[in-house]
Amino acid sequence: MAEEHSPSPRPWIAVVRRIPATLTMVLLILVVGIIWGGLWSPFEDTALFKTVAYGLPNLVDGKWWTPVTGTFFVNQPWVYVFTIAGF
Repeated sequence: MAEEHSPSPRPWIAVVRRIPATLTMVLLILVVGIIWGGLWSPFEDTALFKTVAYGLPNLVDGKWWTPVTGTFFVNQPWVYVFTIAGF
């Protein structure tokens, strides 16, 4: 006799289990945006931007860590829409 499987009472849990890395990245980007204020003001206007943002000028200056740190910082608040939609 085949065993019946009842539908999961919480289908969103199945979605979360399938995409943990994506959700983690989105949450990290949002947390960084909240902590450093990038969600409501242009992060590129802050002093920290030149330290963590990636790009050729920073790599030439020896800031080798910027390809990793720059991933979590968004330069303009409106860019969050496209960044998160990309995930």
